[in-house]
Amino acid sequence: MKNLILAAMTVALSTGFALAHSDDMATMPADGDTVQATPEQVMFTFEEAVRLTRIEQTHADHQVDLDLGDQQSFATDFGVPVLDMGSGNYLIEW
Repeated sequence: MKNLILAAMTVALSTGFALAHSDDMATMPADGDTVQATPEQVMFTFEEAVRLTRIEQTHADHQVDLDLGDQQSFATDFGVPVLDMGSGNYLIEW
């Protein structure tokens, strides 16, 4: 499980929803980073090509599926828009 902590908001990322599996990956903001505002998107970089099929964002008692846009093929880099749901802790799972 990977965790990405963002200040006024906290985003935790885990490898729950990928068709292919890649052990090595990075996120931007990076795992453990603290930020003052909700980023417009979270960037994922995998060592091997994967296909993201679903990404969920949870804040307080609200859970939504994030828009993957036209990202329907295998790739190593993804940019996924994050919804600004106010300050606090966020959890993003894929």
